Amino acid sequence: MQQTDLSDLTDDDVIASGVSQTSLREARDLVKLFAAVTTSKNVDDFLSGFTDDCIVHYGEFPLMTGKAQFRPFVEQMFSPRLENFVCTKSLRSLNGNVIGGTWNATWIDGKSKQKKAGRGFEFWIMRGNQIARWDAAFNAWDDES
Repeated sequence: MQQTDLSDLTDDDVIASGVSQTSLREARDLVKLFAAVTTSKNVDDFLSGFTDDCIVHYGEFPLMTGKAQFRPFVEQMFSPRLENFVCTKSLRSLNGNVIGGTWNATWIDGKSKQKKAGRGFEFWIMRGNQIARWDAAFNAWDDES
């Protein structure tokens, strides 16, 4: 059973999302695609990977519901201040239509010119090839290397 009802998202519901609806190859391809789209910082391309009724819980930010509410966050996330931005992602788990992964990013802050780096963790609940729910956290720091 594939989880598509976003109104009841308990931890048990996510864990019991059912028999795999996403193959390992598909999951790896999606993770690779989302890394490339994130690196591109193209807001429309990024949002095309989410369902219209998506739910997003990113770090300390309030829960966002739907692309219209999510768009301003993405526009800010892909600020022009992120120069030479590169994102890599790795698949870490696959259960039914739930994909878990990590990502690393490097960039130069356009204002301070400081090299930055960060690492994040994310879970996607997929509906087809789109993310219906995105739970993520990301930590960033000055890169002294």
